[in-house]
Amino acid sequence: MTETATVSTVTLSVASAERETGMTYRQIDHAVRLGLLKPLHVGGSGNPREWTRAELRVARVMGRLVAAGVKPAVAAAVARSRDGRCEIAPGVWIEVTS
Repeated sequence: MTETATVSTVTLSVASAERETGMTYRQIDHAVRLGLLKPLHVGGSGNPREWTRAELRVARVMGRLVAAGVKPAVAAAVARSRDGRCEIAPGVWIEVTS
């Protein structure tokens, strides 16, 4: 496992990123290409990426929501919300509690 950390960032290998987020490499890469996830440095395919701890938290929540069947764009919006909840349609809310 390749993982290095500083006070505010963490660099994860592909395998570590998959374990940390619950998403496959393809899902992570797709989310990065769409701008839904924002690592500090986007290297070439298969290279480790550096993440802020806040962005890694977004990726973890997003991975849980995608695994539950939520579309990636909606999952990203919920994961980025300040209070862990987001209205995805009039009167329809998603809330992440932990």
